[in-house]
Amino acid sequence: MKSRTRWEIGVAVVGALVVAGVTVGVTAALDGTDAPRSAGSPATTTSRSPVFSSTVTAAAPSSTPVAPLIRSHVTSMAAVDDAAIMDLVRTMCTKLSSGADPRALFESGVSSGFSESDWQAFMAMSAALHCPANSSKVTYDAVGWHPGDKPKSKKSISEGTFEVGVDIEAGKYKGNCPNGGYWARYADDSGNDIIANDLTEGSSTMQFTARKGEFVSVSRCTFTKVN
Repeated sequence: MKSRTRWEIGVAVVGALVVAGVTVGVTAALDGTDAPRSAGSPATTTSRSPVFSSTVTAAAPSSTPVAPLIRSHVTSMAAVDDAAIMDLVRTMCTKLSSGADPRALFESGVSSGFSESDWQAFMAMSAALHCPANSSKVTYDAVGWHPGDKPKSKKSISEGTFEVGVDIEAGKYKGNCPNGGYWARYADDSGNDIIANDLTEGSSTMQFTARKGEFVSVSRCTFTKVN
């Protein structure tokens, strides 16, 4: 397994996103993004325009209401306050300016609970409005995702019910749960046929093995695939 660094997303942002209906882990694992690395082969689409090139100008932060504009375009941030959004914007720009891999940044946001469209929009708007020199680093090609692409199976989950083999990959998942957590494996999506489950109220390490065709439900803890 590759060594990982961690980007603190922030408790304030997490709480606001829960209110908005999107749960995001307190931290998102960034797989080696503190150092530059190859972004791999570009996607087949050749358009390299930022997603908001037609509606967002690369204006200086002092003259543009960055947080409200992001909030109006990124659905899952509708209930997040200005300060929390700007903390994320500054962190994103710092990562991009330091040479972090845009694909790894994109994947970390999606793994944390954001939809592909919301997180790409956030990355593109952060760059266009706060660090325009990085706009070319957050295009569809650069992050390796385009509208209409089939969602990728997640390797890290923190809240919700997921179909194994569709929403998440099959395999062993492990979670270090500082405030307790819960997981359950189901034979179908009815939520009635429980194959196995576990619950803890205190700090604990939990794990389960997800098998293709099953459904897995987790809450209050981030589980990451370990094999």
